[in-house]
Amino acid sequence: MKFVVNELLVIPVMRIRALENAQFMLTKRFIEGVEAYSKLWSDSITVLVRPTANQGEGLDPVIFNPDEHKFNVEILPEDDNLLKERLKCSTLVLGTLANENLKIGKICGSINLPLVWVT
Repeated sequence: MKFVVNELLVIPVMRIRALENAQFMLTKRFIEGVEAYSKLWSDSITVLVRPTANQGEGLDPVIFNPDEHKFNVEILPEDDNLLKERLKCSTLVLGTLANENLKIGKICGSINLPLVWVT
C-alpha cells in the first residue's frame, strides 16, 4: 500500500453498487457531502465503501466518475489484515458510528490512528 500524506478516509455504512471502469453508484447528496469535506480538507480524501449488488433506486442515485470529483472511492477490504494495512496508509478516519464499523474503531486504536465518529 502506498502512504498518502494527509489522507482523510471517510467510511460510511451505506452499501454502494460498484460498476465497471472504477465507477460507483452513489447518491447526489452523498457526493455533495464529501465535496463539502474537500473544501475543509485540502489534501486527499478517499471514501471506503461496502459493495452491494442490490442498491435501491432511492433518493438521488448518480454514477460517480472519479475523474469528475475531488475524492476517490475504494472498496472497503473485508479481511481485517488488509483493512489494517489500508488504514495505516492514511492520516485520519471519519467513520459513521454503527455496528458495521465497530471493528474499524478497534483497528484504528491498535495503530494509533485518529478516528472521528459521526452520526
